[in-house]
Amino acid sequence: MKPRPEPPLQLFFDGACPVCAREVGSYLRLDGGRHLAGVDISSADFDPARWGRSRAEFETRMHALDAAGRWYLGVDAFVATWQLLPGWHWRWAARLVQLEPVRRLAQVGYRFFARHRHLLK
Repeated sequence: MKPRPEPPLQLFFDGACPVCAREVGSYLRLDGGRHLAGVDISSADFDPARWGRSRAEFETRMHALDAAGRWYLGVDAFVATWQLLPGWHWRWAARLVQLEPVRRLAQVGYRFFARHRHLLK
């Protein structure tokens, strides 16, 4: 289990994916600029080299980067996000998803979604 993320947490998401943009947008609104920042990897000015990663890596799954330089990938990026959102239910969801077999099911489901999200564009 990774430590609680050190804010601010930068969320790297595919803004060209309607579900992705809506989900991350809702997190950013709930947060109100306190702990989260969004980085749209579909933006023309996004440069993956700035982060030491390839575009393909960013497109494979959601990434989050905290102030301590720790990367959270896929389901872990969602868990890190939920840990910082206001409301007990988000922290409860973060804890639940870290338990086996819930974690494994979440990872399988997320990998399937991430691989096929282009069908939603």
